Amino acid sequence: MTLRASIMIFIILASIGGNLLVIVSVMRHRKLRIITNYFVVSLAFADMLVAILAMTFNASVQVTGKWNFSLFMCDVWNSFDVYFSTASILHLCCISVDRYYAIVKPLEYPINITKRVVAFMLLNVWISPAVISFVPIMCGWYTTKEHWEYRFQHPSECDFKVRTFSYF
Repeated sequence: MTLRASIMIFIILASIGGNLLVIVSVMRHRKLRIITNYFVVSLAFADMLVAILAMTFNASVQVTGKWNFSLFMCDVWNSFDVYFSTASILHLCCISVDRYYAIVKPLEYPINITKRVVAFMLLNVWISPAVISFVPIMCGWYTTKEHWEYRFQHPSECDFKVRTFSYF
């Protein structure tokens, strides 16, 4: 158990430290403050929040073998996990779009990809995941009635069972 806890703490601290290095590097060095790196800094911030707000709860479950918090916190944890993971994926999509335009249309890139466009993209990257994470999870729409009842009978478990829709 001590080894498992040590490994989890190391992973969390390494994730926080590595992403902090990215953020501080861009803040300290003027040459790194380019539009593309706005996405990189935002991605590092999202990944750092995964380590702080999602990995810590997971580490607690991995070390103790049970959920030690309330059912509300279980939903908050699952919401954070879905939210920040989705935000990370959307950041990677934005970086891909940014690099695509920079390579394929290098002359049009500075005209089309402005600070305003990047701000709009980043705003969407941070707001869109909230709609698909916090709303359905906090409202209980994500799971079945049976699982909802199971949760109240077993408060020391925090399972994330998503409802599957059948079309047939």
